[in-house]
Amino acid sequence: SVDNNSFDSAGITKDCQDAITEYIWNGFEASATEVIVEIVGEVMQDPPEIIIRDNGTGIQQNTIHETFGAFLSSQKKSKHLRIKTHTNKGKGRFSYLAIAPAAVWKTRYARDGGVFAYEIRLSSQNKAQVEESEAVECPNGSTGTDVIIPVNDSKTMAQLQWPNIKKKLM
Repeated sequence: SVDNNSFDSAGITKDCQDAITEYIWNGFEASATEVIVEIVGEVMQDPPEIIIRDNGTGIQQNTIHETFGAFLSSQKKSKHLRIKTHTNKGKGRFSYLAIAPAAVWKTRYARDGGVFAYEIRLSSQNKAQVEESEAVECPNGSTGTDVIIPVNDSKTMAQLQWPNIKKKLM
């Protein structure tokens, strides 16, 4: 069975830059044409957050258990992708662990001619538990996903150097 020890021994990155890179790739794999990385707040003032925002297809709520509930497995393995062929190992969504003890996905997806939004929450306290909110319709909304990772220390903030992240993408 999958438990916290399974995650700890699975080789999930402990590098902040690799974690951000993983989420950028995830956006492009979701057919995004744009992925934006923002750092909001200051360590000594507001609690800072890293937000990786994409305009991809979003995460269908009826696939949440296949997407987040499976570990070391990825739906993307079946897709023909010319990018990121060395990954898709089913653990990238847990990369937030290199940065913070929790993460939130705010995702919007198309269904029945409309766009619906909901949140997904993961926490290091119980890595196998996926919390999700109810989906609500978003009139005039567009699809995509925002991954929000709260940063709780200045050391992590100092490690986030855009030139180094950019090199990892190439």
